[in-house]
Amino acid sequence: MFLLKLGFLSRLVALSSLTVPIEEPGKGRVLILTSSMGAGHDVVSKELARRLEERGYGCHLMDMVEVLPWGFGKMIRGFYSAVIRWMPSVYKQIYRVWIQPPGDNRASMSPVTSLMGRQINRWVRDNQPSAIVSTFHVCTQAAGRLKEQGLVSIPLANVIVDFAVHGLWVHPQVNLYLCLHSSGETGVRRTLDRLRAGERGMRVVAAGPIVRREFLEGAADRLELRQSIGIGETESTVLAVGGSWGAGELIRTVRSILSSGDFTPVVVCGSNRILRWRIRRVCARAERGKALGWVDDMAGLMRAADVMVENAGGLSAMEAAASLLPIVSFRPIPGHGAANVEAMAKAGVSSYPRSVDELGVDLRDLSIAGERRETQVATAAAMFRGEPSDEIVALIEGMSR
Repeated sequence: MFLLKLGFLSRLVALSSLTVPIEEPGKGRVLILTSSMGAGHDVVSKELARRLEERGYGCHLMDMVEVLPWGFGKMIRGFYSAVIRWMPSVYKQIYRVWIQPPGDNRASMSPVTSLMGRQINRWVRDNQPSAIVSTFHVCTQAAGRLKEQGLVSIPLANVIVDFAVHGLWVHPQVNLYLCLHSSGETGVRRTLDRLRAGERGMRVVAAGPIVRREFLEGAADRLELRQSIGIGETESTVLAVGGSWGAGELIRTVRSILSSGDFTPVVVCGSNRILRWRIRRVCARAERGKALGWVDDMAGLMRAADVMVENAGGLSAMEAAASLLPIVSFRPIPGHGAANVEAMAKAGVSSYPRSVDELGVDLRDLSIAGERRETQVATAAAMFRGEPSDEIVALIEGMSR
């Protein structure tokens, strides 16, 4: 019955969202589709907009959470936040059934994509941009469907912010795929082949991560940064993160870090105040470690740390790679987090210990200068070989001739 209702809603929204097709693309404007489901997509979108604006393009960011009617986007975000934090097994099943598989799984997202497509179509019709750039998979499906229906004819670029490419990241109507790593490029091509769309002439490029410029700049005074957060010069400091929501098993992870050796965990809890309070108690009992809330200067914090422990392979991992900070992925969140972590470890840009004993070994090896640390840092830094905004500008200019 639930699926029948979804199908009815999909048909109703699709009929209501049909508008006049675009005749000719505009010049100099780019619509960037994003989602504030977490901080990662938003930050990437804003940084990409900054780079494109430096190239002379005006950018408009459309947040799926904000523009979906009837507060639907905020309801989705609330549900997603709840299952990630409190019901990870539920999210694991959602990812396995609706998100991960390639092919006809796009139909299962049709109510959301149709609603989002209506907002995209209206803005494109009124503003005549030169291109659409998506940094969120549902937005990619929505824009791809508009192109499929002939309602939009301008170029569509897809910035994939996950290391592991799942089914919803791929649509046959995308003109340009920008991946974090060559393994993502392989994943896109494999999925396109399954969709029988690999011959349609789209470009797939491993252009590297998009991070803010402060993570790419030279190192500041490390000792001063440590002193500002109360860390001694010789303390072996492990930065632990769980995204903007403080998701995952961070409390267990902090206990594991503390039991693995003489490490000082510095934990970023984001907006999760309850988590911060609980980790403060754990650190107080161990008489070492700090629990922080929202951090504005993550670049400085990464430069102050010796190694980072994360659980999703998301933006924080890419920022650490840019900051030349070794990455250890531990107890990943299910679904896309586990997939990202496995793909990163396979590519050599992070370590993925499966036990507390392995965690201790990795922390010891990667927190001090040596061949293992240098190899991982160099492999991760090599991802930043391209400039994604160059690829987008080339797409716009190439298709406008």
